[in-house]
Amino acid sequence: MGVFAAWTHGSAGADCRRGVVRDKAISVEVNKALAETGRHVDLGLDGTRELSVEDWGVVPGGLRLERLGYWAVTLRVDSTRSTVIESRPWDKADAAPKRGIPKDALVDAEANDLADDLKAAVEDIPKLLRGVRARFDLSIRKQRNWAWPDWRERFLENELVATHTRRIIWSVPWPDGDRAKGIWQDGRLQDVAGKGLDRPVDDVRLSVWHPLLAGTSDAIEWADRLATLGIRRPFQQAWRPIYQLTPRKRDTGTYSNRFAGHIPHQPAFVAVLRQRGSDTYSRQSLMRGTPVASNLVDLPTCGIIAQFWAVGIGASNPSGHDYSGAAFDYVTTDRVVFFPQTGLDRPLSLDRIPAIAFSEVMRDIELAIGIASIDRDQFWTGHGTDAVHPANQLVGAKTYRQSFAAHGSAELVAMRHKALARFLPGLEIGPKTKLSPTEVDVSGTSGRSYAIHLGTAAVPMLLGRRHLCIVPSRAGGLTHPLYHSKAMRSLPKSCRNSFCWPMTAGLTFPIFSDRSDCTEALQDRGHRVATSW
Repeated sequence: MGVFAAWTHGSAGADCRRGVVRDKAISVEVNKALAETGRHVDLGLDGTRELSVEDWGVVPGGLRLERLGYWAVTLRVDSTRSTVIESRPWDKADAAPKRGIPKDALVDAEANDLADDLKAAVEDIPKLLRGVRARFDLSIRKQRNWAWPDWRERFLENELVATHTRRIIWSVPWPDGDRAKGIWQDGRLQDVAGKGLDRPVDDVRLSVWHPLLAGTSDAIEWADRLATLGIRRPFQQAWRPIYQLTPRKRDTGTYSNRFAGHIPHQPAFVAVLRQRGSDTYSRQSLMRGTPVASNLVDLPTCGIIAQFWAVGIGASNPSGHDYSGAAFDYVTTDRVVFFPQTGLDRPLSLDRIPAIAFSEVMRDIELAIGIASIDRDQFWTGHGTDAVHPANQLVGAKTYRQSFAAHGSAELVAMRHKALARFLPGLEIGPKTKLSPTEVDVSGTSGRSYAIHLGTAAVPMLLGRRHLCIVPSRAGGLTHPLYHSKAMRSLPKSCRNSFCWPMTAGLTFPIFSDRSDCTEALQDRGHRVATSW
């Protein structure tokens, strides 16, 4: 284990204990080494990464306590993205803590080394936890599961990972064929009523729970239970959008045009799909007019490969951003097709695709489209099995956002509407809001009214539909603990004192974490993300 224990894998590439390997060639070699090591010990690449997460000395509660001279220094893991250091006098436990490490705590070389280690932990822990969160989230699509002893070793005994494990709903199959759901509380798995579950036997295999495994009422009960406990999930689970086959999709037989005819900005589009585990590369001018066999999602446990068609359009960009060659600035999207693992020559009927696999693939594509798309391709048309690639035009961009906001993310909008219908009435700002099927209308005290779209989180003023520029809030405020959002962004000034909506780059909402995650991934790669439309 010592060969690879210093390496883990985060959402932005191969991570080492003190930083991120950004060089793609080195990252590929590191991942190959991890995969080879995993095969030797029958773990696989994901298993190797899970065992190699450094815990940084964190103890139960997400804390690490150290004494430096006269000072008691506490490292605290607040969330996936936030780790802080606080100090107080050793003999004054009730004193107000100070952020950071005081200079007079560095009394000798040992104290300096310990302070450097704590500072390195503050920098590294968010990177490690982003990788942990991504693996848990993607384990649903990969249909991964863990034997009870392995689950305890990897996810509970490592207290840094356990800060996430204790906030996730787990599916526990019993020998009689029944399947229980539980969350780790007070040293055991508990059901939605808080009743302890029997200890799983060693051969029981636990997995991350998906709402498709239960009815809507079960998902709502779990959402209420976690809200009562004050638990913020690290990623969408109880309120996870579900994409199901509709009669219209079944009529097409082997493909879905659900997200066809959009024009995403290619650097952001590629970055988001890669962050979600897709085998994606940029379209370059040499590929003009040719089908591109990219955007592949390999699902070996399901025996299928998903493919999302796209082709470069418009002018090429010689700088290529983080790509080589003259990459197109934009692509136009087409169909989603599923193939067997044996090859991409014969598509599968959509009826044969496992429900969870189909839902997760469509969710990832909607995420990429929602973040990166800037226009509709008005010349796109479907031609059955004889697909036609779109024309190289960018038209209608001014009205595109309103059109996509109204019609582009029905599943997400429906799920978020259900969540807000339950939580808004109990908030202080509740009387100032009006929930419609696609928007939350907010009445400001200055006489202006605003609409927050449930799909895109765009904030247009109701008078004239001009979009509001979202700026960081300095007022703080209440954030309902559905799950973490990267940063707080406020509503208009008149509403700041009553409630602050956590929004990131104008794209997230109190119950939207995924766009925040992907926005962070784009910024990690040097992309600029606009804060208004």
